[in-house]
Amino acid sequence: MDSHELKQQHYAMITEFSRGHHKEATKLGEGIIASGKLDDDPLWLGRVHRDMSTAFNRLDMPATAQAHITRAYDLHSHAMTGPHSAPELHAALRERSATASYIGIYALRDWIGNNRDEAAATQALTMARQAEVDMTQAKQLASRIPLAPALDQYEINMIPRWSMTESLLGDKHRGLVRGSRALWLATQSETGGGEQQMNTKDVLRARTRAVARGMAALAVNASSRVSSNTAQKIALKTL
Repeated sequence: MDSHELKQQHYAMITEFSRGHHKEATKLGEGIIASGKLDDDPLWLGRVHRDMSTAFNRLDMPATAQAHITRAYDLHSHAMTGPHSAPELHAALRERSATASYIGIYALRDWIGNNRDEAAATQALTMARQAEVDMTQAKQLASRIPLAPALDQYEINMIPRWSMTESLLGDKHRGLVRGSRALWLATQSETGGGEQQMNTKDVLRARTRAVARGMAALAVNASSRVSSNTAQKIALKTL
């Protein structure tokens, strides 16, 4: 199986995950990693590890999920080193942004579930803000890259989580601004010309989830001003 076939298998893995078939997704991911044929492509290999992490998280295997997201972060941070062309740096920034977002999500869940642990709170807010900085830089570079999409699917996926993190742990006004943008971006989900080709049903499913997360982000922000416990419960259901 060549690298192109492996990448197609990765797309199949993402599709299985989006349909709620998490065990099937992990089996596909394990095959890709075991092949060793993406070892010279840290960005793509990191993506596979990140997607494995989300699948294992849904399977309620947090230790395995953490191991995969840590590996993804190491790969994507390493990809940031050395000289890069604008497209290469753009790609590396996007991937590290998404991976940092997931580390922040796991930390926020840990904070909610473990009596507001201070270390988890610090990690959640730090990673959410790093993810946003990386995405901002990536979008600035995209303006100089021909044919780069105007909207970034990673931002669409992650901005509701950044909003919830800010609302619960940081700046509530910042959380509100990001929640409002999340809801607007949700209507554009999976229309940004990404690499993965999705059928109409899968696009609708993804867009519905994005709208639900945007609405949840605004609900977390509003309820955080009245009842932290209610805000945490909403966040935990939708992170």
